[in-house]
Amino acid sequence: MSSIEARGLSGRWGRFSLRDVSLRVEAGEYMALIGPTGSGKTLLIETLAGFHSPEAGSVYIDDIDVTLWPPEKRSIGYVPQHQSLFPNMTVKENVEFGPRLRKMNEKDRSRKSCEVMEALGIGHLSDRAPRGLSGGERQKVALARALVLEPKVILLDEPMSSVDAMAHRDLMAVLRETHNVSGATFVHVTHSHEEASVLADTVGVLMGGRLRQSGAYMDVYRRPESSDVAALLGFDNVYSVAGVSESVVEISGKTLVHADGRGFHAAWCGFRRESVEVHGKDLGGENVLEGKVTESLGVGDTGRFIIDAGITIVASRRGETFSVGEHVYVRVPRESIVLWGS
Repeated sequence: MSSIEARGLSGRWGRFSLRDVSLRVEAGEYMALIGPTGSGKTLLIETLAGFHSPEAGSVYIDDIDVTLWPPEKRSIGYVPQHQSLFPNMTVKENVEFGPRLRKMNEKDRSRKSCEVMEALGIGHLSDRAPRGLSGGERQKVALARALVLEPKVILLDEPMSSVDAMAHRDLMAVLRETHNVSGATFVHVTHSHEEASVLADTVGVLMGGRLRQSGAYMDVYRRPESSDVAALLGFDNVYSVAGVSESVVEISGKTLVHADGRGFHAAWCGFRRESVEVHGKDLGGENVLEGKVTESLGVGDTGRFIIDAGITIVASRRGETFSVGEHVYVRVPRESIVLWGS
């Protein structure tokens, strides 16, 4: 396993750019890189892999400057978003491609490729052509092709973007087990909070080519430092702050008790829709607002209500069956309210 680090990476390639990105992934860590489309996530890992030369800044592996090293010298496994399997080769021939280039003898490369394919549950596909495989199976072949060379760092560019829900769950389990067994350092580009929450130790948030926030996953998830990061991380309810104290925040004439501890310096606050309680009667207590359901979207636990309570509040359905136009009472737990400065 190896650490990998970007120090002040900048550069523009087509319409994508990186702007003074500094990020360190410790040896054996699993980092998720998240951000909107066009934010530079793929560009960052391709630069770490050596496919692009930055205009400024450096790439380090185990604190050794590898910025000028070609990709094949960096001991990095790269799994692209669209797999890029060779259609004229079998699964096994695809997996053996890297060892063959490195002049590994036939017996050793066959043994190693079979071990990796069995570990990923695709040994039975050895003689199949890629075009006959499912999206999940193709992704496992791409992962096997990267793992067979025993890299110290694995870079994954949205590895689950082309698979269905069942294969998605299977691949997450495979990646988690592969990371645990291999001990390699993983950097995983994704749009999915589920993937990040299940797999990642740490997370980096990229927007507009800049690293906006990074740290332990739960720290970033619970405490975004800006409104755009909060929105990206699933804060459906974000408001500008009209007034704030150590324990109370005022939003558009509504006063809510909070427990954030950063009140005096806050300009914005927010909370997630799943933290909001919706009731048909007033249960009393703090942070209860009376309102009316203006929209009911989706079904079951994945659906949500839009409620006019003097401020617009988005709440998860949680199986409730309130109708549009119905009066309800909304409670926002104080511990769910997060404050930030910009």
